Amino acid sequence: MQSPTVNAGDDITSCGNSTINLIQATTTASTTVLWSTSGTGTFENPNILNAVYIPGSEDVLNGSVILTITASGAAACNPDQDAVTIQFVPAPEIFAGNDSEICNNSAFTLNEANGMNYNSVIWMHNGTGTLLNADSIHPTYVPASGESGEIILIASVNGNSPCGTATDSIRISLVPAVTANAGTDINS
Repeated sequence: MQSPTVNAGDDITSCGNSTINLIQATTTASTTVLWSTSGTGTFENPNILNAVYIPGSEDVLNGSVILTITASGAAACNPDQDAVTIQFVPAPEIFAGNDSEICNNSAFTLNEANGMNYNSVIWMHNGTGTLLNADSIHPTYVPASGESGEIILIASVNGNSPCGTATDSIRISLVPAVTANAGTDINS
């Protein structure tokens, strides 16, 4: 009679609160398996070998969780256990700012923009003007001469590995600047 063996797989690094597919787990000579967690998350089905884990908010806040699998076999044999550690990397976040209206002869610095958990940022726009410091969190848009209408600026931040990108946008309405003309000078 062979005792059961189980391997939970390699430790995993996950982005934010993404679900974890435990596809590396293997077992031999087992008739049942049961997954358990040191955290607050849940399993879609804790009784299957390649379970799916849904992290709880405390798991992500704590930065890691340990998932343990127990494999049982014949009644005369002791069960086997193994564990896998899941490390959580915070997901990137970006806020481009609130939509705004400016005169078309004024530059606009995106001072409200902010982000978290990213390693680089790039801004893009659909206007004909110039975007200064497009690789900083607070770039400045300088409208082209006579430019008017609505401009959309899109911020994209790259998250820390293994996270991807996050984006947000802001609309800037360019209104014509007020001009005054009192007419020609009159000499009396």
